[in-house]
Amino acid sequence: MIRILVIGKDAKMLKGLLSPFEIDLEIVELPAAGVRAMESTPPDLVIIHALEPLATIGLLIDGLRTRPLGKLTPIFVLAPKDLQDGSQDKVQCWEAPDISAENLTFLIGQVLGADIDQRTSDSDVNQSRSEPVGYRIEEIRDETPIEVEEALSAEEIRRMLRKVRHEDYFTILGVRRSVGNEQVQTAYSSLAFRFEPSKVDFDLRRSFIDELAEISDALEDAWAVLGDHALRQTYIESTTRV
Repeated sequence: MIRILVIGKDAKMLKGLLSPFEIDLEIVELPAAGVRAMESTPPDLVIIHALEPLATIGLLIDGLRTRPLGKLTPIFVLAPKDLQDGSQDKVQCWEAPDISAENLTFLIGQVLGADIDQRTSDSDVNQSRSEPVGYRIEEIRDETPIEVEEALSAEEIRRMLRKVRHEDYFTILGVRRSVGNEQVQTAYSSLAFRFEPSKVDFDLRRSFIDELAEISDALEDAWAVLGDHALRQTYIESTTRV
């Protein structure tokens, strides 16, 4: 069975589109999670999906290509063709995000040199729909509650959320562009621990569960980019381009 990694906040749309076919889909929303997923379980094909043109598409493509198997793995982009930075030349296919299932599976088959068959029975389709797709949970932090000097407050969560939505990785981690990887890692570790949902008061966590998840995802994304020298340089160039 062909294994495809789909990356993008709107990528879940492809689950319904491709579910009738013999394809093993893994779906992740954040670019950094996509890079990690590619390294841990290399796919046959990567699809980057976005409903709107995003400057981070070019950054993600560069990040995938720098990985050990990145130059060998075909990459499709399903997004508006509004990026004029050469990104189209780095992928095997760039099509509109509303591509039909028939056309998409045809292109996949062409690039991979394989026939994309439909599932043979309704039970196969129902089983695939019942299986969770694309969200591997990595236990990387100690879940034992640890007392901190000052408890996290609702106002602090709101302030951090505003900073996260600023979409500047240096601002999110609170570091200068010139700092080394050690300072970046220290800043990330401190903030990740501070906003770790399992460490937050139960009532506060229940009230801000979505906001805490958004903050945690953004922190991981910022660390994945700024902690990698090549990705950091590409990010700096893309965010300072006039």
